[in-house]
Amino acid sequence: MSERINVLIVGGGKGGQSFVDLLSRSRIVRIIAVIDIDLQAPGIKSARMLGIPVDSDYRRYLGLPELNEVINLTGDEDVQRDIAAGVPPRVKIIDGYSGKLIWSLIQEQIGVEQLLRDNEERFRIIFDTALDPVFIKDNSGRYMLANRAMERLFGMPFSEIVGRSDEELFGGDPGIRIPGSDADVLLGEIVEEENTRMIRGVLKTFHSIKVPIWGAQGTVVGLCGIERDVTERKRIEEELRQSETKYRELFENASDMIFTFDLSGAITTGNRAAYTGFGYSQEEFLSTSMFDILIPESVPSVTGILQKAVEERSDLMELQPWYFVLCRKDGSKFEAEIRTRLIWNDGQITGVQGIARDITERKKMEEALRRAHDELEARVQERTGELMKANELLNIEIGERRRAEQLLLESKKQAEAANKVKSAFLANMSHEIRTPLNAITGFSELLEHTRLDYVQNDYVSVIRESGKILLSLINDILDLSKIEAGEMPLEHIDFDLEYLIRSVIKINSPKLQGKKVELFCSIDEHMPKNFKGDPTRVRQVLINVLSNAIKFTREGSITISVRPEEAAGVPKDKFWMLEFSVRDTGIGIPPEKHERIFDAFEQADTSTTRKYGGTGLGLTICKGFVELMGGRMRVVSEPGRGSEFVFTVRLEEAEPIVNNDIAPVKLEELREKKVLIIDNSESARGVIEDYCIDMGMVVLFKAASANVAWEWLISRSAAPDIIISDIVMPGMSGFDFARNVREDERLKNIMMISVSTDIRPGAAKKARDAGFDAYLPKPVMKGDFIRVMQATWGDKRRDKEGRRIVTRHLAEESACKGFRILLVEDNAVNQKLLQIVLKNLGCETDLASNGLIAVEKVRANRYDLVFMDLQMPVMGGCDATRIIRSEIDKTVPIIALTAAVMKEDEVASLAAGMNDYVTKPVELHKLKEKIMQWGKRSV
Repeated sequence: MSERINVLIVGGGKGGQSFVDLLSRSRIVRIIAVIDIDLQAPGIKSARMLGIPVDSDYRRYLGLPELNEVINLTGDEDVQRDIAAGVPPRVKIIDGYSGKLIWSLIQEQIGVEQLLRDNEERFRIIFDTALDPVFIKDNSGRYMLANRAMERLFGMPFSEIVGRSDEELFGGDPGIRIPGSDADVLLGEIVEEENTRMIRGVLKTFHSIKVPIWGAQGTVVGLCGIERDVTERKRIEEELRQSETKYRELFENASDMIFTFDLSGAITTGNRAAYTGFGYSQEEFLSTSMFDILIPESVPSVTGILQKAVEERSDLMELQPWYFVLCRKDGSKFEAEIRTRLIWNDGQITGVQGIARDITERKKMEEALRRAHDELEARVQERTGELMKANELLNIEIGERRRAEQLLLESKKQAEAANKVKSAFLANMSHEIRTPLNAITGFSELLEHTRLDYVQNDYVSVIRESGKILLSLINDILDLSKIEAGEMPLEHIDFDLEYLIRSVIKINSPKLQGKKVELFCSIDEHMPKNFKGDPTRVRQVLINVLSNAIKFTREGSITISVRPEEAAGVPKDKFWMLEFSVRDTGIGIPPEKHERIFDAFEQADTSTTRKYGGTGLGLTICKGFVELMGGRMRVVSEPGRGSEFVFTVRLEEAEPIVNNDIAPVKLEELREKKVLIIDNSESARGVIEDYCIDMGMVVLFKAASANVAWEWLISRSAAPDIIISDIVMPGMSGFDFARNVREDERLKNIMMISVSTDIRPGAAKKARDAGFDAYLPKPVMKGDFIRVMQATWGDKRRDKEGRRIVTRHLAEESACKGFRILLVEDNAVNQKLLQIVLKNLGCETDLASNGLIAVEKVRANRYDLVFMDLQMPVMGGCDATRIIRSEIDKTVPIIALTAAVMKEDEVASLAAGMNDYVTKPVELHKLKEKIMQWGKRSV
């Protein structure tokens, strides 16, 4: 750009206004000022509007060094002479209507036009060389501009396209679909769409983007669009969709189970045969992993094969079929032949595809062929024996002795053959039962050492107990000869009869799914809850009888009842003859079959096995167990009217189990206990220290490593009472530290609690084996910490059974043991019920039948908790609470226990000084929650 020109305009008339307006738009001219005697002249007004200085005296500007030119617009010769006399020689005076200024403006305009032409040429080059068709339409929808790609698409030059609309170009062709979207673009919207057009006899699909073109006045004057031919892409997408549909049909309808899983084992796809074959819905199957469909014994080998194939990036998995036992959702097993291949994506292995085939029937055929082969060999041997016998007859001269020996040999063979048949049967039964038992016992063992809440721990206990029952059943089958000989030994241990019956119901309840059958249970309240005897055999008999009732009952009800046998009379020496009954509304049993069903290998109907399954041994074994336990077994039944199986057993009354095992101590007993804390994390040490101080214990030393703690410990004359140690630490581990402590005669009796981030299965067992008394996973919650501390200090099991481990779950289960509770209740039935519930939780209970008695008992005794009824004779619960709070004890927790459910009753009880409010009927878990929440020993 040329050097800028600074000008002074003299004269503000109409010409001045024109020059001011013109020059103000110039990029090379700057107006210093506008001069005119008439300060209201048009040029002056225009200058003021544009922010240009104005004046009536031109002389003060003539000496400015930046002044280049003076434009005289006055036409006055005197003014021109005065200006010429006053300006320096370098300043030019020109006529405003001609001269250099006008020429400069023209030159500038020429430059601008040239620049526009250059830009337009560049735009045209880009526009025409674009690969996709580009066009511009005016606001009436007619083409104004189109590039060469557009011309090639339409097969016509631009001159035939311009000025025409879509209707004029394509409107007569029935194969065209053009959405009316131009109107939306002309309203200011940007439109992206797909449309179809018949181009030179071929129907094509286009993807279009259209944008509005805005004019100087802010209105839409047209639109610009770009189109891309996506016909081929659409064709490929449709072919892919059809191909995928065919593949999906083949995939879903394949008879083999086809599934894929990623490198973590998570199942990602599965066909219908797969998820139905494993007993899942499609959604359930896709949320499982290969570890859910493998039995535990197969997991290491499968993991090893997969890891080796991934590491070697080889076709190891495709070389041969694999044979594994797989597990269905319901726990049943089947042997499968599996062919696999690795799944690759961008050169990386991302998963595995498996095709499994159930070979159960094939195995049965192979077994049938094997048996046929054995039978053929037996016949050959039999024929050989006959030939040998014929030969012996021909050689009768050998004598009577030889014949006797031969008879003994044949008898021996027959006996051995009979024993082989029996052994083969028992071995086959053992194999068939142990196969699903592997999964039950294996997974329950793993789950026991994971983080479980109370309910989950209960479920695992049921699974574990089920596994024990099945294992016991196998052993009984294998020892069938001992049962027949009456030589089967019986256990004589303590057990909770109600818990045993509940566990039997839990085990069998899933079998009721899908049946219109209700299950009831009735236990005589006048007999004890705890007995000594063989709970495994009692449970096994109940399971077998209840399973049969569920199996043979399609609709109706099943009732379990337990009561003392009337014929036995009053129990003697704490021995009870109990009668168990399982009554159903099932298919029933004909009278002539009542005795035979207790014989081995017998069913009430030969079709029963085919329809319902079973070996026919269950009732035989059950009858044997019942008779060994001093009882007898019978059945009452009619076809179509259900059955009732009744058996009796002789059991000894026992003390409640809850009084044994663990009796958690109160917080007062832990005060002033001396503690050593070991953890390589400073924050973890601080948290544990705070917990200990809150409990009133004294922290003697905190160590950042086991090595430091050991040096400190052996240098002291007096040992701490408790050591709380991390497991994973640099240098000496927590396990090694614990072993050192247990091996030192001075230190071996210190209570040791492990805290660890290791929550893998078996972590608690490792801690116990190393010598720890308790195990807590991190992060350690204060409530868990205190309960474990109380339970561990009150654990008496070490005295008689060797060292045990206390976990947070075990501590929570025993958290209510030892609480001294005052139960204030006037209703005799509720008194008995709540006393039984509290006794089952391990609480010591005092009873008061009204509020006045309750006041005197609180005055005379110390209680951890008071359950207070509201409405009682003599004195109600609210009045009693007010007296206790004002005269006796302001801190003992008092919980309202009442059938009143109105809000004002709750408000009244709290206003009287009670801490909480529970309505009747009270559930066991709610009562336990309140005891743990408000008991003085609780956190």
